Amino acid sequence: MALRECPERLAMMRCDLAAALLSIRLPGEARALLDLAVPELEAAGARGGLADARLLLARLELLASAPHAAAATAERAAADLKDQGRAGMLPLADDIMLRARLAIDGPCPELVARMSRCAGDLADARHHDAAAHLRLAAVEAALRLGERATARRQLDDVAAEGEGPVRAHALALARDLDGDTRGAFDAVAKGLAEVGGSATHDPLARAYAVRAGERLAEFGLTLALRGGVPENALEWAERWRSVAATGRPGAPGLDGLRAVLGADGAVVEYVRHGAELTAIVVTSEGVTVCPLGPMTPAAEAVARLQYALRRQALGDAGPPGEPGVAMEEAASVEEVLLGPLAEALPPCGPVAIVPTGALYSLPWPVLPGLRERPVCVAPSAGAWLAAARTPPRGEGVAVVAGPGLAHGRGRPRPCWAAIGGRGRWRPGRGRCCGPWTPRWWCTWPRTGSSTRAARCCRASTWTTGR
Repeated sequence: MALRECPERLAMMRCDLAAALLSIRLPGEARALLDLAVPELEAAGARGGLADARLLLARLELLASAPHAAAATAERAAADLKDQGRAGMLPLADDIMLRARLAIDGPCPELVARMSRCAGDLADARHHDAAAHLRLAAVEAALRLGERATARRQLDDVAAEGEGPVRAHALALARDLDGDTRGAFDAVAKGLAEVGGSATHDPLARAYAVRAGERLAEFGLTLALRGGVPENALEWAERWRSVAATGRPGAPGLDGLRAVLGADGAVVEYVRHGAELTAIVVTSEGVTVCPLGPMTPAAEAVARLQYALRRQALGDAGPPGEPGVAMEEAASVEEVLLGPLAEALPPCGPVAIVPTGALYSLPWPVLPGLRERPVCVAPSAGAWLAAARTPPRGEGVAVVAGPGLAHGRGRPRPCWAAIGGRGRWRPGRGRCCGPWTPRWWCTWPRTGSSTRAARCCRASTWTTGR
C-alpha cells in the first residue's frame, strides 16, 4: 500500500524525519516537513501525534526568529498535552512559551523567576538537557538585568545538570562573575576542545556536530572583545572556525598573516556576538576591531541586494545600461559593511573576506568599493593563510562551464583561445572538491597534468572583482 493512501502514517514519518533534521541543525528543512505534517495530522484526527508535531513546530518557529508564532503553537500543543494527561511533556511547551516571551518583551525579574521554576519542572520530568539550557538562558537574562547574584546562584545548578558545552559555558560564566577572566577563557577553551574531539572526520557531519558549541564560542569571543585587545579578538574568532573545519581549536599566527598580506593586502573577518556584528581587519600595520552595529540590518540589506540582482537578471530592473536598483542596494550594503572600515583598510590592494551568517551569500565583488580590487572569500583567515602558503602544482588555467548554463557549451572554447590556447582541450569527466563537476579543463604541455577548476578556486587565488 502506498504511503499516500495512509496520510496519518505519512505525516508521522515526516515528523520523525523533521526531528532528525533538527538534531543535525537543519531547521529550515525540518520546518518544511512539519508544515505538511501538521495539517495532515489535524485532518486525520491523530491527536497524540498532532501534539508532538506542534511542539516540534514551535521549537522550529522559535529558531526561525518567529517568537509570536512559536508562542501560539506551543500554547496549542500545551492544551493538547493537558487534555491527553501527558503532564511530563507540559514543561517542554512552557519552556518554548517562556523563551518566546523573552524574545518578544525582553527580560524582567518575573520572567527570570518563571524560567527558573520551569527549569526545575523540566529536571523533575527528567528532561535534564532542556533544564540546563533553560537555566543558562535564565542566567543570561538575569545578567542583562544586572542581577549578578541571581545569575551566580543559578550557575551552580547548570554546572550540575548540564553536559558538554552547556556545562563549560556555565563554568566560564561563573568564573567571569567571580572576576577570574583567565579561568573563564580556560573553561571556554576546554569546552571547545571537547566539542571538537566529539566531532567526526567527515567534514559535513562535523560541521553539524560542532554547532552545539556555538554559544560557548560566542561567549569566548565576547570576553575577548570586552578585553579590548584586537589580537585576542582575532584569535578567539579563529578558534571556533578552526573547530568547525578541523575539530581542533587553533588560530593562525599574526606575523604569518602580515607576511603573506604584504603592504597593501587585508583580511576582513566578520564575527557575530549576540545580536551585534563586528569586523576584525588585519593589515601589515596591525589588527583593528570595528563595531558595525546590529546584525539584522546588515542581513536585510544583503537580502534586498540579492532580490535586486535577481530582478536585474530577469530584465525587470529598469532600462539596460542604467545603474538601477541593484547598484543602489550594493551601495547600501557597502555603507553598512565597509563604510566603518574606511580608515582601517588600505586604499587599494587585494582583500580576503571571511563572512559570517547571511554574509556568506553576499556577492562581494558587486560592492562599489571592491569592484576594482582583487577579492577572495575564505571560510577563515587560517584557511586562507594555509592555502596562500601552498605552492601550486604546475602552472595552468582551468576553463570551466556549467553545469546547467544555457550557453555553457559554446563559451569555454573562446575563453581558452583568449588565454593563448596552448593547452590541450578535452571534455572533463573527473570529480572536483566542490558540489559541481567541471565540464571542461585544459592542461599545459609544461606539466602534462590536469588543472581542475577546484585548483583555480582555492582560497589563495585572488579573483578579480570585475
